[in-house]
Amino acid sequence: MSDTEYMDTDPELSDEEDTQEDAADRFSAEFCNVSALDIRTKKVVTFQQVHKSETGGVSTRMELLGVQKIFTEFGIDQIGKVCIDKNLQVVAWLKQNEVEYSFDLWHNCRNINKKIKAQVKKLDGEEKELLKNLGRRFILHIYRSIENAAGDSDLAVQHVYSFFLHVLGIHEWRKSKLIELIDVSSIQKVGKGFKAIQFSNVTSCLHDEADDTFTKPVQPTSTAYKTMLQLVSNTPFVDDLRRLKEGNVTSFVESYNSVRIHYAPKRKFYKARGLEMRTMLSILDWNSIQDAELHGLRTETAHYQYFSKAKGEARMKTKKTGGAQFDQWKRELVSRVVAKKIEHGLGEPNFHDDEEIDGDDTHEIANYFDEIVNFDNSSSDVSDSDDNE
Repeated sequence: MSDTEYMDTDPELSDEEDTQEDAADRFSAEFCNVSALDIRTKKVVTFQQVHKSETGGVSTRMELLGVQKIFTEFGIDQIGKVCIDKNLQVVAWLKQNEVEYSFDLWHNCRNINKKIKAQVKKLDGEEKELLKNLGRRFILHIYRSIENAAGDSDLAVQHVYSFFLHVLGIHEWRKSKLIELIDVSSIQKVGKGFKAIQFSNVTSCLHDEADDTFTKPVQPTSTAYKTMLQLVSNTPFVDDLRRLKEGNVTSFVESYNSVRIHYAPKRKFYKARGLEMRTMLSILDWNSIQDAELHGLRTETAHYQYFSKAKGEARMKTKKTGGAQFDQWKRELVSRVVAKKIEHGLGEPNFHDDEEIDGDDTHEIANYFDEIVNFDNSSSDVSDSDDNE
């Protein structure tokens, strides 16, 4: 098993009114699926499904239980480190069990972006536009800084906070603390971690010296600049930067989720067994594509441009072969189901004591399949007898 796994959490929504047309705020989390993906192969290695009844009806505790179940399944000593989106309960448990962890870059930047947007709403005119511009640039700068640091937490922090010198038109500086280079008197409740930021390795901007695309420097007295500083002056923000994971972890996790949604749409409620089976199908589908990728069987078919919400800019994307070309697992699954049905004979399949027949369409499909493939004891042909009823 790889040293690094990505723990992805997906809460399933159940509709209390039993209709998928209701508004989003009328849904509540009934199930939580926690998936573990191997960062090297990008394959899903396991998942755990948690129902809120397992956590005393408290849905906010389901994610932690799912993570704990995965560690129990593999053994806590078998997972070297994990990359997660920040969940305080999970973080506390990982610390308690001395598990090395990092935070997903995209989720972190999304949270920062939300805070910036909330502050933008409080401003108007030029300051509002300036804060929007600084916010977009800061998110891009974080991505570039984390990639450039390549796992060096001190370097990551220094690169990220160099942004507040760069936008002032300062592109080179001496080795010193950040608070010695910029005015922080307007910041309320400056954190100890922020005060301790030291430019010991980074004394210039990340950009090339020949880069002539600089925008006009901002004034350190501007409300927008002060607002940005206030947002990043707390110790938890600095600590989180030190744990950000470089790379495209979120990209393949979200790609897996997009496959899973095809099998189990979030706004449609499934009972436990139905949801579990649909999740298994999505994993088989996703992993088959990753196997093809690992063996070099996928070829590029097109290149196209798209707008990245995370990075706030246009990016190039490559489309590769997939889909039916790698659906051998589906044919194998159907073949096994047919063989199992032949072996079982007439009637319903045997359910475990703790299982119940779901009321979703998966059971309807099973009934339909039972009507089509029904074998009696005297012939291998499809039976048309009344015993089908």
